[in-house]
Amino acid sequence: MAKLTKWDVQDYLKTTEDVMYYLQAALEDYNADFLRVAAKDSIKALKRIIKKVKNVTQEKRAAV
Repeated sequence: MAKLTKWDVQDYLKTTEDVMYYLQAALEDYNADFLRVAAKDSIKALKRIIKKVKNVTQEKRAAV
């Protein structure tokens, strides 16, 4: 029997471009449920990306 592993889209939404393509695919699918989930996933990913950018910026400022 095959072993299934957990798959999370958050593992793949690493850049704003990734988020853009994900939302574009959701829009093209014409499925309201998928679009709602994609929007929530995208917000979560963008928050993570922004937090990472802020941390890098703060580290660079501290190094100066």
